[in-house]
Amino acid sequence: MTDVKMKDAYPLIQRAGLDTAALTLVGFAIGCGIARYQSGATSLSKNFADTPEFAIWSAVVGFEVALRLNLFSALWAVRTEVRARVGTGCVWSAVVAMLIIAGMFRMAEHIYPTVHSGLYGNPYRRAILQVMMLVTIAPGLVSLWRIRSWVIRVGSHCALQQWEPLPVGALIADVLYMTRTLQKITVLISAVVVVSILDVAAFRVAFLAHSPKSTAFPLGLVILYGLLLTVVLSFIYLPTHVSFNDYKRHLRDALCPIPVANVPDEFWHANRDRMERLIQLPRGLWESVRTNYALLAPLIASVLSLFLPGLKF
Repeated sequence: MTDVKMKDAYPLIQRAGLDTAALTLVGFAIGCGIARYQSGATSLSKNFADTPEFAIWSAVVGFEVALRLNLFSALWAVRTEVRARVGTGCVWSAVVAMLIIAGMFRMAEHIYPTVHSGLYGNPYRRAILQVMMLVTIAPGLVSLWRIRSWVIRVGSHCALQQWEPLPVGALIADVLYMTRTLQKITVLISAVVVVSILDVAAFRVAFLAHSPKSTAFPLGLVILYGLLLTVVLSFIYLPTHVSFNDYKRHLRDALCPIPVANVPDEFWHANRDRMERLIQLPRGLWESVRTNYALLAPLIASVLSLFLPGLKF
């Protein structure tokens, strides 16, 4: 009876936004705890932790963990919806991609000085935050590979013009749904990456406040970190994006084939243009960039984060 009541009450909690508020509070507390744990273990570490900039950085870490908990919840909901719509698909390739991404993230984490910062146990903090980032994006990565498996499956029918599995209208509806879902997953994963860049920029401010004469953390490393994370985000998204656009072109060509015997007339051009707009097929490099702006968010965030208060150029 209690389980039934809790199940009925959870939608009300969601509508009231209490689940998001609870995740935010818990995440912020966990993040601040990670940043401040054993920060006073040594005199050098205590001096580092006594600066106002360290307090700002610990708050940024708290915000980072809180946001990741909420984004994980959103990505998990997308994963459940995609699985119900397209099936399980192949997730082994997603696991391999996750291992590659873990190596790329680990390489990116080594471009700024955590060992010589003076903050006790900071490499372990970075490792914990790194694992949290990978866990957060895992549902989104699995959803991307399931969508890619679906694209390969229906694309083979499209190339052979075999419409038995689904009517054409249902295929177009699926294309529109997958387009929106891909954009949503990309924005959510991009938010996970962007908040990590703000963490690095805030840590640099704290590092320079503690060691103002140090040259171990130059300004360009923040931009380099954002560039590396942009490459990682592109690695996650572009394989599915390219396959999906290829499928859209096959679908367009199957529904609006080029006439063999005659020269295409104005009606054919108008019908083909209408089909491209309907399935949201990008036309040209600028339209592709405009529809995938989230891929550039890490690099843009790394540049904007240079203007954080207290930053020393």
